[in-house]
Amino acid sequence: MECPRCSQDLVQGSYEGVEVHKCPQCDGVLASQRRLIPLMTQLTKSLGQHVDLDQPIPSVPDVPGNVHCPVCRQQMENFGYMGTNTIMLDRCAKDWVVWIDPAELGAMAVLFARTNKRTDARHQFYQQELRDMTRRVDRLLVARALASGFASGAL
Repeated sequence: MECPRCSQDLVQGSYEGVEVHKCPQCDGVLASQRRLIPLMTQLTKSLGQHVDLDQPIPSVPDVPGNVHCPVCRQQMENFGYMGTNTIMLDRCAKDWVVWIDPAELGAMAVLFARTNKRTDARHQFYQQELRDMTRRVDRLLVARALASGFASGAL
């Protein structure tokens, strides 16, 4: 398969333990869509601790020109990664592959890490809220049981 950007032969290999095809000249990566989450998970293992939730992610300029799928040679469609227009990727819906330009890969990792960090923080917040609510309900039930016991003369 040839690189859709510079026509060099793509090299099959492993990137962060995930199978991809990489261009040795432009450093672009062709990955199966189903491998994006494992790839981002591997890339962000250490990044998640250091990512700033408030730091804006600058838009990654999309490389101009049409990108053709290295598998079927049809023109790939452009889409915003994680529903944003900050990072625009090229995807072949027929072959379920995504072309990732080098600058896009780093920005994707930061966006993925931030999303995970926010999700973890939200999860921890709601877990604490649930614990607090359970304590309040327990105290309320004990207070009602005591009041009921006093009212009936049992206590």
